[in-house]
Amino acid sequence: MSDGRATGAHDWFSIRSWAGSENRAFEELCYQLRDPAAPGWLTVKTAAPDGGVEWYDKAPDGRCHGNQVKYVRTIDDLLSQARHSAAAVGANRRDRNVVRLVFWVPIDLPDPAHRIKDKLVEGARKRWDDAVVRWKRDLPGLDDVEIDLRDSGQLLERLLKPGNEGRRWFFFEQHALGPEWFGEQLEVAKSIAHDRYTPEHHVPLPISSVFDGCCVTPGFLQRLRNSADALAEALPGDLPVAVGLPDGDESVAQLRETLSRALGELAGQCAVLRDAAAQAGPAGLPAAGMAEGAARVLHGLYEVREDAQQLGARWREATRAAGQEEDGSRAQRSTWTESIAGGRRERCTAAGGAVQQRRGQSRGGQGVGAARRGRPGQDPPSRRRHPAGAGRPPAVGDGVR
Repeated sequence: MSDGRATGAHDWFSIRSWAGSENRAFEELCYQLRDPAAPGWLTVKTAAPDGGVEWYDKAPDGRCHGNQVKYVRTIDDLLSQARHSAAAVGANRRDRNVVRLVFWVPIDLPDPAHRIKDKLVEGARKRWDDAVVRWKRDLPGLDDVEIDLRDSGQLLERLLKPGNEGRRWFFFEQHALGPEWFGEQLEVAKSIAHDRYTPEHHVPLPISSVFDGCCVTPGFLQRLRNSADALAEALPGDLPVAVGLPDGDESVAQLRETLSRALGELAGQCAVLRDAAAQAGPAGLPAAGMAEGAARVLHGLYEVREDAQQLGARWREATRAAGQEEDGSRAQRSTWTESIAGGRRERCTAAGGAVQQRRGQSRGGQGVGAARRGRPGQDPPSRRRHPAGAGRPPAVGDGVR
C-alpha cells in the first residue's frame, strides 16, 4: 500500500486568505471555476450549514447536481471529510434530490501500476474508488448517486484558460500576461514618455519587425507574401533552344534535361511557399515549415547555378570546336545563364533570408553561397560540386537564419 500522500499540479496552498481562511478562499475559487448550469437549470450557492454541498445546479424537475470542496493535503483527510459530506447528501435526498455529487480537491491522486512481491501496490486513486463503492453500498440514499472527483490538474486547466487572469492575481497574486495587463503596461509607458515622444519623431528600429512577426500584423503578412512572390519570380524561365550545337551532342542534352527537371522541382516548391504565405494569418503561421522550404529552394538554386555553369562551359566548347560560335547564340546563352547566376539570384537570397549576399569584384564572385566563399582578398574555391569548407551550399537542416 502507498503512504497515502498526494501531489498537486499547482501550489494551491499558497492561496490568499479570504473571509478569514484559506479554506474559504479555495472554496470560492472552485465556485468561480465551475461549469455553467445547463439551460433552464438554476445555480444555488450555499453557506454553512450547507447540507453536504457548497453549491448545486437545480433542474426544473427537482434533480440537483451538487458540488463539494475539500481543501485537503492527503488522501486520508479527503476520505474522512468526503464521507461526512456524502452521508449528509444522502440523508437530505428527500428535500434536495442530489443525483450527482462532485468533489473538488487541490491534490492529484497517485495511481501506481507496479507490484511488490507480486502484489499490486495500492495507490490513493484505488483507495478513493473503493471508498466510493462502500459509500454507495452502506450510506442511506447514495446507491443511485453518481460521485465524481475534480483534482488539481483539472482545476489548473480551468484556471489557465483565457479570461481568468484576474482570478490568478486575486487569489495567488500572480501576474498573468493577458490583454488587460498589456493595456495597462502600454498606458504606463505612454505616461512615462509624456511629451518626449511623438509619432512625428518616431525612429524605426529593427526590433519593430520582430514585434510585427510575433504579433503577425497585416504588414508582416504582406511582406511575407511579397517575399514569397519575389522568390518564385526570381526563377529563370524555360531553357532556350540549344542552337549552334553539333548534332548528337548527348552531354549537353543530358545537362539540359537535368537543369530543366531541377527548375521544375524548384517551381513546385516555390508554389507551395506562395500558397502557405497566402493562407497565413494570426490564427496560423507555419513559420518553421516555410523557413525550411525557403532553405530548400536556395539549396536548389545553388545546384542549378552549378549545372548552368557546366552547361554554359560545355556549350562554348561544343560550338567552338565546331566553329559555330555566333553572336546570336552567344547572347542567348549569356542572357539565360546570367538569369541564374546574376541579379535574379540576388532577389532570391533577399526573399529567402538564408544567405547574406556578398558581391565580388569578378564575375565568379556572384551567386548564392557567395557569402560563404571567404573574406575579400581570398582566392575563390574550386568549381567542383560542393567543395569542402567554403562555398558549400546551405543545408536544408540548417534552417533560415
